[in-house]
Amino acid sequence: MQPGIELNLRCAIDGTAYSWSSAWKPTFPDLPVGTVNHDLRFERLVVVMMENHSFDNLTGALARDRPQVDGLTFQDGVVTDWNPGVGGMPSKVTSFALKNTAQGSDVYQTWQDSHEQINGGSMDGFVRTAKSTQPMGYYTSDVLPFAYSLASTFTVGNRWFSSLPGPTYPNRRFLLAGTAYGTTVTAGDPLSSASPASGTIFGLMSDNDIDWSVYFSEVPMSMVIGRDILLHGDHHHKIDKFFADCKAGNLPQVSFVDPKIGLASKIGKPIADLPSPFREWLESIDADLIHSDPAETEEDPQDMYYGELWAYSVVQAVIDSPQWAGTCLIYIYDEHGGYYDHVAPPASDRTRRRTTRSTGSHPKRRIHAVRPSCTGDHRLPLLGTGQGGRRRTRPHVCPRDYPGEVEPARSHQA
Repeated sequence: MQPGIELNLRCAIDGTAYSWSSAWKPTFPDLPVGTVNHDLRFERLVVVMMENHSFDNLTGALARDRPQVDGLTFQDGVVTDWNPGVGGMPSKVTSFALKNTAQGSDVYQTWQDSHEQINGGSMDGFVRTAKSTQPMGYYTSDVLPFAYSLASTFTVGNRWFSSLPGPTYPNRRFLLAGTAYGTTVTAGDPLSSASPASGTIFGLMSDNDIDWSVYFSEVPMSMVIGRDILLHGDHHHKIDKFFADCKAGNLPQVSFVDPKIGLASKIGKPIADLPSPFREWLESIDADLIHSDPAETEEDPQDMYYGELWAYSVVQAVIDSPQWAGTCLIYIYDEHGGYYDHVAPPASDRTRRRTTRSTGSHPKRRIHAVRPSCTGDHRLPLLGTGQGGRRRTRPHVCPRDYPGEVEPARSHQA
């Protein structure tokens, strides 16, 4: 991010809102880049990004017992959120509790679908774009015990929005590069094209001697940054090393941890189909281009059971690590996946620049404010865990005997 770029950021944690709107400047402009801030109570970051669920879909039922959580609306224990029906559906399709971890495929998150779902902030286009009731389903603690145990133990973000109204690849580019760099689709071209000219978080960390790693389960989602990924093979490791590093207390300062994405999935197939030199690079880091089932990202139509089990193992490994006291783990989702959420993205004052002639020979520029509009994407689950430097008993974030009480959905079906 360069000085002078306008920020309009809003977030809230458990109901407490903060907002900034100013020209960007370094927090400590007199200190060199990379200087340690000893006021922060953690020494390392672990980032886990899952796939395709909105806040209300995954954790909206928290609001039933926690009024500070801005989730679904309940009256006498019954949810009242709804979207207009289409076709032969009822005129109102009310949010409903999902009975197991199975997912259908009737949810959509393309650029066009996402904008139609937001509908200028009305948030009433989810059923219409899907022509299905699936977007209005939500999970409960009975179906997703890990997600609700994690959310009940640590911090939940009420106002965390993905960066772009659209699918996986552009939003994951924002995570790693602060820009989609023109990408609005999940397809092969962004993977093999040039990386953002402004650079990536990987390059910045390496340039400033920050130790970092990407731990992946079969292929790394870091591929979304484009050709620059070829420069960073030494920082990529299989998931087994993550668990070993947790146990030994050898985690780097920054870790990105990826589940199995499924090479036949919408996000996995473009990576599996990459040509040279990307295929050779994947082989050099010991990526597995053959065995990838079951997928664990929680993208439709994956069974949520496998993502829950994988995420539980990762979070528990961090908690059990001797480095836990100084670790902050951020557990987030890349985009909403086409699932309903009732909170409209924050409005942003768009500006456009017009050039007009003055009486002299040089043009003068005028900034014209344009009507505020919703420019972010849908609200997502954000869960932050960490000890903040304080040593206390490590919580066991999943109170159930995984996988004893919750099993893959197909085991419940005749």
